[in-house]
Amino acid sequence: MDKCDVKTSFDAAAKPKLKSPKAPKLPRASKVAPALSVVGNSSGNSSVLAKGLVTGTPGASSIFPSGYGFVVLTAVGSIMMVTWKSMKVGIARDEFKVPYPQMYSSDNTAFNCVLRAHQNTLENYPQFLLLLMIGGYEMPYFCTLGGWIWILGRIFYAKGYYTGDPTKRARGTFSIIGMIMLLAATAKFALKHLRG
Repeated sequence: MDKCDVKTSFDAAAKPKLKSPKAPKLPRASKVAPALSVVGNSSGNSSVLAKGLVTGTPGASSIFPSGYGFVVLTAVGSIMMVTWKSMKVGIARDEFKVPYPQMYSSDNTAFNCVLRAHQNTLENYPQFLLLLMIGGYEMPYFCTLGGWIWILGRIFYAKGYYTGDPTKRARGTFSIIGMIMLLAATAKFALKHLRG
């Protein structure tokens, strides 16, 4: 017997056939596996976090409370209001011949009133959006109402200012009611999350 005829354990015929491991199949974006953590929303219902992160999943819960879409639409409404005021400033610049980059007119109170109506709203706008979006997570319908009160107040504020008499801007001071509502909801959200 020749040495070449002896089969060793290293011979290909003696090796066991190993299957290569298959890579796990990843889920499509619309079918994410449930997550391990569970969060509660303002209505006291729990929802699986992963289900809320994916939109379009039939029957999936959301990490946002019911009605939060109204909060987002309120923010969109506020953008339209600020844009309207910006356009009014542009029209007033043409009408009263106040060129860019000049901020205020030294001799035209009517133009300055139009500009201040816009500027004052911009000075309050970051606080409004922050309180609306965070407070709206805690109390969406309450904050939607507060947001629209603020928006309407800012419109009345501007309309009063546009008369050229700065004292008439007080017509829109009721907007503070909306801001207080948003502040209360945001404070409630903060206190709830301080407790754990």
